[in-house]
Amino acid sequence: MIFESISDAIQMCGQVVTPLGEETRCRGSYVWACYAVGLSVIIYNVLSPILRKKKLLKQEARRRLSERL
Repeated sequence: MIFESISDAIQMCGQVVTPLGEETRCRGSYVWACYAVGLSVIIYNVLSPILRKKKLLKQEARRRLSERL
C-alpha cells in the first residue's frame, strides 16, 4: 500500500465499495492497536524470563547466606 503522507499512513484510510455505494473507512486505530498488543506480548515474553532468573538468583544468594550463619 502506498500512502501520500505520514498522516495517511497513520490513519490508513481507503475507499471501500459497499452495496450502498463507495465510502471512506479509516482502519488505522485498529491496526496500530494490534501492533501495540503484539509488541507488548513480545516484550513480556523477552523480559519475563530475564526478571524471573534475576529473582531466582537473589533468592538463592539469600538462602546460601542464611545457611552459612
